[in-house]
Parts: sequence; structure tokens; C-alpha cells
Amino acid sequence: MSYPVLPFFRSPTHDHSWITAVAALLDAANLRLSAIDLAGGGNADASMYLTAGTRVVRDIAGYFGIVVDHDGELMLGQAEFDASLDELEAAEIPLDADRALIWERFSTRRARYEPAVLALAALLDAAPAPWSSDRSPPLRLPPIFRQRRAVS
Repeated sequence: MSYPVLPFFRSPTHDHSWITAVAALLDAANLRLSAIDLAGGGNADASMYLTAGTRVVRDIAGYFGIVVDHDGELMLGQAEFDASLDELEAAEIPLDADRALIWERFSTRRARYEPAVLALAALLDAAPAPWSSDRSPPLRLPPIFRQRRAVS
């Protein structure tokens, strides 16, 4: 927030992006809290990261004039999410039994950060990554980047 050009610094590796990495970590923390049935410090760590990370991406998006309110459906579908739960089960990760409840928890939390993540991924032309920049909306320049009319 104190150095607004920083989000535009790209990785020297063409297929890496800070916003897709943040999105992956947000989704991982969200999965930990929503689906995985394990006690321990991982829940507190995931909760702290999810809270802080959501605020940061929303603040950065807000700085660039990106609206972060989400009224519609998630861009991530439930079938895609269920496939990830199947992979976790195959790896013998203990999950809560109620998939509908897991989806409700996950989707409610994701709705808080998904619009900001997807819009920032479009703005920054982030490398394609599952669940984030691969479904970003078409780029619309936020007001801060639109050309101002000359005052006469």
C-alpha cells in the first residue's frame, strides 16, 4: 500500500506470479478450515493467514479502484471443488463427512477474496493458475488508470 507500483513487479520466471501464489495459499488455508478434520495449530495458522491475506488483497484491489463486493456465484464451481476433496480423500486426509457443509464454509469464505484475486490477476496479467488467473474476468482498467480528460 505504501509503494503502489510493487504489485506490477513480475517474477523473472514467466509462469510465476505473486497474486496466483497468494490465491493458492488463501484457498489452502480455506480448505484447511472448511474441510480437513484435524485438531492442532494448523487451524489457528490457517485462520490467521486467511484473515490477513483476504484483507491485504482487498486493500490492494481497493487502492486500484477495483470493486471487491461479490453478489453473484463464485467462479470456482462446486464440481471442481468436490474433485479436490476426492483427491484429498485418496491421499487419506481426514475430511468432515458433510460435503454440502464443507462447500458452504469454503464458498462463504472464498466470496470474500475471490473478486479481488481474480481482478488483480487480470490487471497484472498473471500467469495461468488453477482456481485463480485461469478464470479472471476480461481486463477492465480501474478508474485510477483511465485517461483523464483535459480540463478546459
